[in-house]
Amino acid sequence: MKRLYFIALSAIFISFSVHAIDLEYPKTEQDLILAISELNYEIVPKIYSFRNAHQGYDLPEGWMILSGQDARKFLFYTNGSDNFRDVSAVAISDDFTYQLIFSYFDEGYIDDSDWEKLDSDDLMQGVIESTLEANKTRTANGVAELNVQGWVKEPTYDRARDVALYVIKAESEGESIFNSIALKLGKEGFTRITLVGPSDSSQESSETLTAALDRHSFDDGYLYSDYEPGNRVAGIGLASLVALTAGSKNGKGIAAGLMATLLIFAKKLWFVIFIPFVFLWDKIKNKFRNNP
Repeated sequence: MKRLYFIALSAIFISFSVHAIDLEYPKTEQDLILAISELNYEIVPKIYSFRNAHQGYDLPEGWMILSGQDARKFLFYTNGSDNFRDVSAVAISDDFTYQLIFSYFDEGYIDDSDWEKLDSDDLMQGVIESTLEANKTRTANGVAELNVQGWVKEPTYDRARDVALYVIKAESEGESIFNSIALKLGKEGFTRITLVGPSDSSQESSETLTAALDRHSFDDGYLYSDYEPGNRVAGIGLASLVALTAGSKNGKGIAAGLMATLLIFAKKLWFVIFIPFVFLWDKIKNKFRNNP
């Protein structure tokens, strides 16, 4: 059964607890649209600092941003579950074509020395197998199966930006879906930036994500390059982190010996794909136009 909001589909099939947010989910579609439209949207182009994350985002003209609890509520309303407890902010283009979800994980410094161990082919096979397993639960819950079709962009590591980036293509009910993820490294953790956008414009989506990366920055003293020996280090390398966030639960493409460590992270770093229902967003946009 289709729902009247974004469906969040987990391709990591490792169980995690879902904590309910302190509000009741809207009972009708109209109540849902009203709840989304009444959130505290900021529209002034400037740098918005992320609370307790030592970073910020330079909001461009033609975009709006939700921070903190407003960002979390937005994702709760549009996904139906409170799986985004680490979200710092959500930036949305004013035509609702794109969303950028910023989630900060204060896990310590991520060592990138294992990057060369990542095997993209093995990793994709692990993602496909994990998705097939998760489809059993989707079917049981009345949710359409998800079929991963491969890389749009294989995992790459931009050392100048301290960013690992990949894009996966999937299909559900005949609709193409792109899951674009960037992991931006800092001294004390990393920010996962998820781009949600149209499925028919991979080039434009890539340019949008690249622009967002250039507008996002850690504060001075918290950059990846500010790491010094003795600072807290995460128990996971960058290649393994990419494998986990991409949805490989069986270890394929992951540096050997790290699966036990990955299980600690798995409760936070699930793989999320969004399926936008255009008719709902049209109604939300109309609500904004009628209530400037």
